[in-house]
Amino acid sequence: MQEKISQQQEEIQRLQLNQVYGSFKKLKVWFKKKILLSRLKKSQRRFDHLFESSQKSLRNKISAAQHKIEYFKTNMDEAISKRSSNSLGELKRIFEVVSDLKTVIAGAVGENRVEKEISKLSDNYTLINDFSVEFTPPLYNRKDNDRIYSVQIDHILVSNAGIFVIETKNWSRESVQNLSLRSPVEQVRRTGFALFTILNSDSRETVLLDDHHWGEKTISVRNLIVMINNKPKESFKNVKVVTLNELLGYIQYFDPVFSDKEVARISNYLINTGC
Repeated sequence: MQEKISQQQEEIQRLQLNQVYGSFKKLKVWFKKKILLSRLKKSQRRFDHLFESSQKSLRNKISAAQHKIEYFKTNMDEAISKRSSNSLGELKRIFEVVSDLKTVIAGAVGENRVEKEISKLSDNYTLINDFSVEFTPPLYNRKDNDRIYSVQIDHILVSNAGIFVIETKNWSRESVQNLSLRSPVEQVRRTGFALFTILNSDSRETVLLDDHHWGEKTISVRNLIVMINNKPKESFKNVKVVTLNELLGYIQYFDPVFSDKEVARISNYLINTGC
């Protein structure tokens, strides 16, 4: 824009210096000068407008920057908090996901170690992992006033000595002592009740068990919690808590009450019943 104005000024000066003879030529030069002067004024006004606009925009940016600086000076804690809140929220979400994943991995490791330990037993034992079943209508536990719609069991061990419902917990010592965590005792008692009910219903036991001259036999269910490393010192009603090292000794303690054929029928029934 500045270059254009300079060119127009030079053109006007050249016309003023030139000697023009003849009325027509003088009139032509006069009109040309008039046009050039008009263009020059327009160019100057446009230049002034653009210059003022750029100056105004610059002043606004400087003013906004000064306001921002003053805000940070007087509200530094709040400003930092606002800027970091999104990052902190994302970090919190990642931490929760990692914590949940850590719990899942620890549980899977614990279950795998229990499976390996039980594999040391003879072929007379049948291990069923990740057993789950739904009930329609739900089972009703009158004692606890509890309606059971479904159960999930880490391991079911079918043996000549009966059925073992096994819940595995790979907990630290701190978790064992944490009062806010759900009791695995209540959990395994609930699943044990459900399994005992479906195995000992009138329509099942006549198919699963051989006749006995004394009467109808019962399929006993023992509730067992295996703690991989740490366990509480206390004992609990209707539930046995053992460490991984104590597991096989506890299972092999009981005398056999079922034949191999009965064990096979019970195992097949559970395999076909579970989801």
